[in-house]
Amino acid sequence: MGYVAPIFNHQEKQPSIRRQQRRRFTKNAEEKRRRSSSSSTLIRDKTTTTTTTTTTWPQQQATTQNWTTEVDRRRALNEDDKDDDSNHSEETNNTTPIRIHFVTSLLDKRRGESTEMDQFLENLESTYLPTAAARWRRHLRVKHPVQGGYVIEVEPDVCGGIYLDQTTAMLTTSSSSSTLLSIANVDLVILVSVQDELYNIDNPSEPEVVCHPGSGALAVASACSLDSTDDRPVIGFINWCYRPPTSSSSSSSSSSTNNTNTTTETTTATLQKSFLPPLNVPIRTVQPDLTGAALHEIGHVLGFAAWLYKYFRHDDGTPRTSRPFADNPSPVMCADGQTTETMVWPSSNTLITVVDSTTNKRSFLIASPRVNKVVQNHINCPSLLGAELADESTACVGSHWSERFFLGEIMSPALSSASQNVLSALTLALMEDTGWYRVDYQTAETPVFGLAAGCDFVQYDCIENDVVPKWGQGMFCQSPLRFDSATNALTLDSLQNSLDCDVSHQSWTVCDLWDVDNAPTGIFVSSNSSSSSSSSSTTMTIPEDTIRYFSNPSLVSLYPLTESCPLPLRPLGVDCIGDDKNKNTNNNNYPYTPFYPGEQFGSTSRCISASYQEPQSTSTSTSSWVKRPACLPIRCHEHLRKVILEIEGVGYICQYDGQVITLSSSASSSSDPTITQTQFTCPRFLAVCPELVGCPGSCSGRGTCVFGGSSTSSSSSSSSSSSQCVCNSGEPQNPGCFPFYRPPPSTMSSPTQSPVVLVNPGTLRPTRISLETSNQEKGSSAPATIANTWVSTLLMAMTMMTISPILLLL
Repeated sequence: MGYVAPIFNHQEKQPSIRRQQRRRFTKNAEEKRRRSSSSSTLIRDKTTTTTTTTTTWPQQQATTQNWTTEVDRRRALNEDDKDDDSNHSEETNNTTPIRIHFVTSLLDKRRGESTEMDQFLENLESTYLPTAAARWRRHLRVKHPVQGGYVIEVEPDVCGGIYLDQTTAMLTTSSSSSTLLSIANVDLVILVSVQDELYNIDNPSEPEVVCHPGSGALAVASACSLDSTDDRPVIGFINWCYRPPTSSSSSSSSSSTNNTNTTTETTTATLQKSFLPPLNVPIRTVQPDLTGAALHEIGHVLGFAAWLYKYFRHDDGTPRTSRPFADNPSPVMCADGQTTETMVWPSSNTLITVVDSTTNKRSFLIASPRVNKVVQNHINCPSLLGAELADESTACVGSHWSERFFLGEIMSPALSSASQNVLSALTLALMEDTGWYRVDYQTAETPVFGLAAGCDFVQYDCIENDVVPKWGQGMFCQSPLRFDSATNALTLDSLQNSLDCDVSHQSWTVCDLWDVDNAPTGIFVSSNSSSSSSSSSTTMTIPEDTIRYFSNPSLVSLYPLTESCPLPLRPLGVDCIGDDKNKNTNNNNYPYTPFYPGEQFGSTSRCISASYQEPQSTSTSTSSWVKRPACLPIRCHEHLRKVILEIEGVGYICQYDGQVITLSSSASSSSDPTITQTQFTCPRFLAVCPELVGCPGSCSGRGTCVFGGSSTSSSSSSSSSSSQCVCNSGEPQNPGCFPFYRPPPSTMSSPTQSPVVLVNPGTLRPTRISLETSNQEKGSSAPATIANTWVSTLLMAMTMMTISPILLLL
């Protein structure tokens, strides 16, 4: 029924670093290197040996040598460029879109285990990895690409020898070279595996467990070899912990690798069983979007890792942190404020520490110039010092963005079906501030969470005086889940108060706020992964560091990554994006019967708060309103700057956030003939049309975003004018201060469908307007944007992920 995963409990360690020397070798020098038995891996001249060329994905080829079998060559998976934008012209300043090469021969040990595993491995090679690589390729260009006859060499003890038990067997006995692979025409090599344990070169009899049973972690990844010219990662690995469900997994008691999260899955299942049957909604399990997980893990290999911060460089290539590094660095205090770790600390132009004078809470912020400017522009708080990193219990310094401030960003620790999961300008700014890449911000996606929220969002608690403050409305929640002690079902009041839409209006959710004195049977939440308590226990164990914001100390959120702030983040399996969002899962043809008039799933649909009026009761002679969200198509009107709810061919204009549109039975055609009236509550304009609120690409970190009108007001549906970037002097002067800019194509209206009547609910005087069907990119989950009397083809690029409900990544 979905699952909620605890944090991945694997202590992050800096891997053994290997330098890829960028230099050419003559044949004599190469022979001398072999005889010296040096273990260092090298970027070397590919012309020194005979090579075998293997063409993998379109327009890209990888050159490899010393493969042991033909199947190895076939599985040298290069980047899928089928989604690449042909309009992204190559730059002349020695930069090229990044070329990522996946080595998948390590997957062989898992082939043949089951039909499900084989299908997963096939999807991994053909879809998840190449699609994610194409996304990064669209945004990143390598400043110093591997070219001019150089190759990347992979040695058997690559990545600290974590695969040494397999790589040594891959070397041919007749080969005189100790090199496992030599790969040309690529900038980054990523080894891909699906293993629970990795080889421990220091103690081979005790392999390192990286995929703990029941952890719910999808994968672990790291860079492990750096280019000697600029420290850019050139080799890394991704090890997948995800295991596809099998037909026998539910009955097998010995399958520690098959998923799973018994405790937290029971929690979500109980919620679904409590909510959905009374609402006549079928329960379904939503499988994770592994393309999104691949996108996240590649981000770690590219540079988003705590141990890599000290290697970041300025735009001119000079190090941000002084070299050489100290031989005996001083101990530093970790995020928990109790433990210390001896490490080279990055310069203050990269990482800073902020200590809360009231709570003594220690936070680490990325303070590099473009990251700092992007986060100021996104939140609309010019006094911010940087972007806060997650407080990770398994690491001294975080390698993810803080979920409290950047929920829905692809590089935050968790992926959820009940939030956005987007590659935003914030992560792209970090990539640019590494000094290794030039970045294209024009198609960066915009997170809803925290957008234009102002400095209060950062400076104050999410709950004040037991309620969500005005600036936090639409992001946080305050309605606790309460259960009937006799039936273990949620009470009617709890159902009515808790059931709502998530922050980005994709899914049905409930508020993650629990009354620990009212735990239902079948739910057990443990702060200790080694707990021996049964999942049927009614005791709820709350982490000791859980922050309690309410005067009633029994009310807590069980999602610690957001500093225990309650969020509408517990999904129920109803996703309004529907099949358009779930193309990589087995949930197509979801059997949902429309309940409200005009209700439908699709890329332009969003979850809308709604309720309906039941007929009068014979005993009370009164009617009651029942809350039940709706999935309705919406439009973002670029000229009016308003949300339009489309209901059976009629567009109802939302004049302000929270406006209630009431339809009588004569204007409604609900599937239930006994319903007399329906009410739809207009969503926040900011939440469903973020690209019309924030500045494009947060001004690429090269300017200041001037928010239009009253965009930060929770009572207004929109700003009176659009937000605009004021680009810094010397930076590109275009709408987003984009370093790479392609003017959008001009479009003309050409109606292709029946006109839709637009109605102002305040006057009910219709104005007929033609809504042209947009040429949306396949798979886009953004609502269409209306410009005057036509649908703009400049669509919002919000790619939603379908991990249900919460999965955490390292």
